[in-house]
Amino acid sequence: MLGAWVVLYQRRQASTLLPIGFIALGFATANALLAAGTFAYYELRPSGFRPPWEDPEVLHLALLFLLAPVAMVLGAVAAVRGAPKWLVGLVELASVPLLVVGFFATMAV
Repeated sequence: MLGAWVVLYQRRQASTLLPIGFIALGFATANALLAAGTFAYYELRPSGFRPPWEDPEVLHLALLFLLAPVAMVLGAVAAVRGAPKWLVGLVELASVPLLVVGFFATMAV
């Protein structure tokens, strides 16, 4: 995600980028930050053993099952509107593992 933001920053003057591409990348980045932040927070501050339906880490990761498809839809809309293919591909590719993590966390609950 950071690499995509760097490329977009470098190309800001060279070409006109559509706002929907920024929105899709921003939403996918927010999802990735949620997953990484949740993992880091609960690894540094373990809460002890709880069943999955009461564990806040599992519940936060299960939220990705709802949020990852939003980023995927935004990526598809960006593709239809003419966003660069590499940007759309990155958003879609980054959203798939988050969707899988969210799915497995949802199944644990």
